[in-house]
Amino acid sequence: MNDYQISVIIPVYNNEQHIENCIRSIFAQTISDKIEIVCVIDGSKDKSEDILRRLSKEQKILILTQDNSGAGRSRNRGLEECSGQYCMFVDGDDFIAHDDSIEKLYNAIEKYGLDIVLGNMVRLINHKYVTHIESGRYWNSNKKRGLVSIKDFPFPGVHFQCMYRKSYLIENKILYPKNKRGQDLVFCANALAGTEQIYNIGEYVYVYRANYKKVNYSYESAYDYMDSLFNMLKTANKVNGWKSLCRKIVRNMRIFSIVTWYKILEEYNNWDKVDEINVYLLENNYSPRLLNRSEYSKKTVRFYFEKVYAFCIRAFRFIQKKIFIKQRDY
Repeated sequence: MNDYQISVIIPVYNNEQHIENCIRSIFAQTISDKIEIVCVIDGSKDKSEDILRRLSKEQKILILTQDNSGAGRSRNRGLEECSGQYCMFVDGDDFIAHDDSIEKLYNAIEKYGLDIVLGNMVRLINHKYVTHIESGRYWNSNKKRGLVSIKDFPFPGVHFQCMYRKSYLIENKILYPKNKRGQDLVFCANALAGTEQIYNIGEYVYVYRANYKKVNYSYESAYDYMDSLFNMLKTANKVNGWKSLCRKIVRNMRIFSIVTWYKILEEYNNWDKVDEINVYLLENNYSPRLLNRSEYSKKTVRFYFEKVYAFCIRAFRFIQKKIFIKQRDY
């Protein structure tokens, strides 16, 4: 019987193009004998399962199947079934950056006895590796190396580059919510909020295949994302030093809501409805200044966020009623 120390959990849905590359990046790890690979096939309709069963003849892969339930529930299933002391979450279209990436994370979590350690993530865009420093997006990576206080963590929205102590997640009931969009935001916020320090090894450990992931804009996914942001804010409000995070969440909600409205219009070719949307915004006294406050208390953050959240839901319902009444293709 294998004595696995680390379980790598992979939700699989129509990943036939990249799943072999993902799995082989784990096979190649310097401590592969300590790694358990857990693949949860989430109602995949392509040849992903066939590829995994072929690869499992080279090295053991625990393959679980279920009806399509979303990536979050797939990760929960993997967490429930895995046997490692520690766990990581990898998407089927991404891969581990270097052959020793998991070993370095494992050495750090063993040495410092923490519940979470992490490295940084690099994006792969059109066959070019782009770091978050180059792209101007710092929220997925922490520039500090070594022990990092949670209050200094920039934006807990990405879980891929982390290694977690499984018992910490289970005992604190830190799971992915049922939402199909934005569930990783809630999971990360809850995971980080429950600990005081993490350790950043300061190296790139995960490659995120950015332009392969397509976001389907619909009012259902918009509801999910808004709900995830709302729950993330509730968690952030409980953490001392996360006022700046609260501001980012509220600002992110404003940006996302505007992008979503226009993406939905573009996708359904309903640009003639833009004027109706604009009229609705004016009638509901939408003011960008609402989201540009420099000082936030827990009370005011919650008040303003709930106000914006309620507004966004009304706006999406308006879109549904006026535009999609005969187009329920989501």
